[in-house]
Parts: sequence; structure tokens; C-alpha cells
Amino acid sequence: MEKDNTQITSYELNLLIDKADEEMRKVIVLMSKAGLRLNETCAIKFKDISLNSIHVCSEMELSIYGWRQSPIMHPRYISAFPPELLGIIGMGEPNQNIITHNPNEIRNKFHKLKKSLGLECNIHDLRKYYSRNLIVKE
Repeated sequence: MEKDNTQITSYELNLLIDKADEEMRKVIVLMSKAGLRLNETCAIKFKDISLNSIHVCSEMELSIYGWRQSPIMHPRYISAFPPELLGIIGMGEPNQNIITHNPNEIRNKFHKLKKSLGLECNIHDLRKYYSRNLIVKE
């Protein structure tokens, strides 16, 4: 049976996490373990994280004036995320973004990382990994 290239395996995810730099590791873990979109991940500030939830502004947009929330979307909370996220995220100033690069830079970094590891996944596969694991335990 051939592997479906739209799915990332646990082995591939762990390989990405192990080989990623600190910032990319945060992105990979937030997207795969909390199910966040790339824009949501890049928009999270340290003040949005508590011991048991992440405040997520859905559909954040990066404009010439900085990050702003799309007027048609509403914030949401993700609770009961894995506690190891807090150790990977670390600490920072409340208004500081957890991820310092913009989504395009992150996509480029992810592409280089996966190519260096010989993987065929794309960055959205991280979020699909989270969704799939809600339904089926690997």
C-alpha cells in the first residue's frame, strides 16, 4: 500500500521536531498538537497562553500596519492542550509574539527543513495530523 502524501506520520513529525530550530519547533508543535492554522500560530502572543488554554484570534492578517484580526472572525480558546507545549513555547514579554517570523518566512523555512529530511509533506499537513488524531489514535 502506498503512503498518502497528504498525511504525515508520527515518525515524520518527530523527525521534523528533532531537526527543527527553536522557532520552527514551536510552529510544528503548535500546529500538530493544538491544531492551529499557520496565521493563528504566527499571531499568538505570550499573553495569549495560560496553564490550560490558548487564546486564538482566528484568521489573523498581516498588513502593512502589523497583525490585525479579520472583522468577520471571532476569537476562540483551545483548552486541554498538551502540557509539553508550555515547555517548548517558553516565556517572553506579554505583548511579544511567540513566533517572530511571518507566515511566508515560516513556509519557506518548513519547505527547506522537509526537503533536507527527504519528506514530501507540506506545512498544512501538521494541522491535518492533529485533526486525524482526534478521530484515530495512531
